[in-house]
Amino acid sequence: MPTQTNNLYLLEDLDDASKTKQLAKSDLAALRTVADWIKSFVARPHKDLGRDGPVCPFVPEALQRKTLWLAAEHIADRSVPEVVQLMSRYKRQFLQAQPLDGDGANYKVIVVVFTDFPADRAQGIFGDVLQHLA
Repeated sequence: MPTQTNNLYLLEDLDDASKTKQLAKSDLAALRTVADWIKSFVARPHKDLGRDGPVCPFVPEALQRKTLWLAAEHIADRSVPEVVQLMSRYKRQFLQAQPLDGDGANYKVIVVVFTDFPADRAQGIFGDVLQHLA
């Protein structure tokens, strides 16, 4: 059975007000934008890709298996160590999500969407975050 927690949403959950009622409208809009991008670009073939098949070959199967989740997070006022800690929690959640092994484990995805973070700050903080996570 697919994992479902209070902060993880399957793409189809975004159209169910009973599942998204705790989300701010701006967070829900951001998650819907990312979901639309996943469905319209990442899960489809692209002529410039240089091969047949979707941009990410794992995404269509993850969508079918209901193992691709979105999460909205606010990090604009957080420090690098706080963002590292946040992402470490998502890593643990990811590793504990079903399925834990076998072929299905290759199709799990958690996409964390930073809904309040301006793009012009992304390179600076994420370089530091990735260095700490590595």
